[in-house]
Amino acid sequence: MADERMECIENTIKKNKNSIHNIDKDFYADMTGVAQAVGQLKEALGRVEKYLNQREFEQASALGYSDVYSEFIVSNR
Repeated sequence: MADERMECIENTIKKNKNSIHNIDKDFYADMTGVAQAVGQLKEALGRVEKYLNQREFEQASALGYSDVYSEFIVSNR
């Protein structure tokens, strides 16, 4: 029984090889984009934190509405 099951699994994988490859490719492409967006968001938040620590609130606010917000939008696609 185990041999029949293994053969069935192998045949199904072979038959759907292209579909499995496309799903993998799409998944990794999406994850790469998300990882890049998260990295850019962290950098933007780091700049805001720097201004806040220096008590430069106007500069922090300006970054919050430009750099941080734009990176947040990208990471939520």
